[in-house]
Amino acid sequence: MRVALLGEPNPLGTMAFMLKAETPLPSLAGLGLTEDAVAQVAELLVVEMLVGDRGIDHLTAFRLGPSHRGKRPLVLEWMPRRRA
Repeated sequence: MRVALLGEPNPLGTMAFMLKAETPLPSLAGLGLTEDAVAQVAELLVVEMLVGDRGIDHLTAFRLGPSHRGKRPLVLEWMPRRRA
């Protein structure tokens, strides 16, 4: 998820094409939002992506910390959708 959401290098290297995920977060960088607003908007975008596109049930935790040297701490937990 760090690769997909934060644009970090994919540890799969040349096999990265096997796991492709679009990230909504880099588009927030140029909007001039405060750090608090970035975290709130990011959470909405992540919920939309994971619940709408990836089929999870709901997020149980989301914390996106402030940028430091081009990286952000991220806590992300979710519950899978229950199969009937």
